[in-house]
Amino acid sequence: LARDAAAAQKEVPTESPLNATYLASRLEYSPAGDRLVDSSTQLAVMMSWEKPLMAQHADWICHAVQSTSMSSQPLNRPDRLRTLNVGFGLGIVDEEIMKRAPDSHVIIEAHPQVSTHPTAVPPSIPTISPV
Repeated sequence: LARDAAAAQKEVPTESPLNATYLASRLEYSPAGDRLVDSSTQLAVMMSWEKPLMAQHADWICHAVQSTSMSSQPLNRPDRLRTLNVGFGLGIVDEEIMKRAPDSHVIIEAHPQVSTHPTAVPPSIPTISPV
């Protein structure tokens, strides 16, 4: 049993080099605030065209609708609704979740530039909890 535990411990992955690279990367918010881009790769982290998709996700997360292939039907919402989002980006899904009035909403953001960007968090969004 001890040998199995030692073997399992050796298999625990270390932090991904990709994750460390991303967290050290320089991110830029566009002047219009419609995209967040990794400046070294010019790859978008998030773009405003994702708003309709994020609104649908917020509906599902907040039990606002039940989507089927043919229609969306209102759902019975739980007595208490608490949500968690990992990764803020432009805050699109967070704004949509807040429109649906959860009892609480927590945002965890690991990238230091996002968690400290002065315009990243609209007033309607609660405190970001950096990892």
